[in-house]
Amino acid sequence: MQTATLRKIIMMMCFLILGYWFAFSGTKAYVGLDPIYASNWERSANWQPAGAPTLSDTVYIGLNYLAITGTDCQAHTVIIQNGGYLAIRKSDNGKKLTVAHDIIVDGGGTFGTRGTPGTNGPVVYIAGDVVCNGTWDLSGVSTGNAGVVFNGAGTQTISGSGNLTFQNLTNQPNDSLIVSATNVGVLGAVNPSANYAIQTTSGGTFVVGSGPLPITLASFSAAQVANSSSVCIRWATLSEINNYGFSIERRAADAPGYETIGFVATQGNGIQPHQYTYTDATVNSGSWSYRLRQMDLTGESVVFDPVIVEIGSLTSVEVTTVPAVFRLHQNYPNPFNPSTEIRFTVAGRGNASLRVYNSVGQLVGTLFEGDVMPGKEYTASFVASGLASGAYFCRLEVGARAEVIRMLLVK
Repeated sequence: MQTATLRKIIMMMCFLILGYWFAFSGTKAYVGLDPIYASNWERSANWQPAGAPTLSDTVYIGLNYLAITGTDCQAHTVIIQNGGYLAIRKSDNGKKLTVAHDIIVDGGGTFGTRGTPGTNGPVVYIAGDVVCNGTWDLSGVSTGNAGVVFNGAGTQTISGSGNLTFQNLTNQPNDSLIVSATNVGVLGAVNPSANYAIQTTSGGTFVVGSGPLPITLASFSAAQVANSSSVCIRWATLSEINNYGFSIERRAADAPGYETIGFVATQGNGIQPHQYTYTDATVNSGSWSYRLRQMDLTGESVVFDPVIVEIGSLTSVEVTTVPAVFRLHQNYPNPFNPSTEIRFTVAGRGNASLRVYNSVGQLVGTLFEGDVMPGKEYTASFVASGLASGAYFCRLEVGARAEVIRMLLVK
């Protein structure tokens, strides 16, 4: 009992010290059960109590949540800390949250909405940058208003490790928005003013018409396993939200649709990278398309674009008279229909890849990927039954060395 009482006293002292510090340091701390603001930043229209936030205040939000109302709620910078929840009420027609500088959502923080939509809904004006490492979900507000307006002068940036969902988005003329290393989805519409540019960088995405995907896919590839007819599928994610797992689907060139060949469960949800592999050992020679179907915990799914693998008969023949040189021989026959053979040798031991690209640089098949040794001649068979006539390019790469040949498919 004495320990519990002492703990309560210590917690009360901490809150008093924090409150005193924020009150006299030009910042304001808001807690869901704050005795001064009683869980509301604003209580009613035009309610501006003494000490309410102004455009010069930095507002820290921690624990529970603060519901926004009033005609104009304003601050210089808003920082939503771990456990904090800043909610705007969807029924607050035409009311504003004006932030003169940045909105920062820390990991574990949430910027979202509460209640049912009104006729026009609330509007959030942001004049600075957005950094979201937690949850940002402004979906569900009325389509009658912009939802969010970026009104800073010049360039504004959205970054962080968390996905962001907007209902609608509007901007000021002659400005630009940069989405860096994060995923932004706009459910409604983007209403750009004149001379406005939206750019993505460092792997960022900006999608209109849907929210961010439940996973951030970093890479997806498939390649024939060296000296076998198996295919190894590899993919990597940067983050996963409500993910159940992945179905692996394949389709032969002459098949009407995809078939499911396996399932891989998630390695864990959260903002952390994961790497996955799956080996298809039941594939025959020919052209095959592989794709991922991400399964959500709610039962919904998202399908990612496929990759194509050309499976041929790959052999490795040791010939002692073969010189230890790096060389990619011209394919034979050439022109060809539908198959041709490609031979290559290497100057030293290493990891080699033999890939085929179409005339616009898209990868259409990986014929070989694995360890190679000098003194051996490697032969790969390229089967192009599922491809259109035209020029294709085969690239051999070992370490920093590469060589390319041109092949012509005539059907």
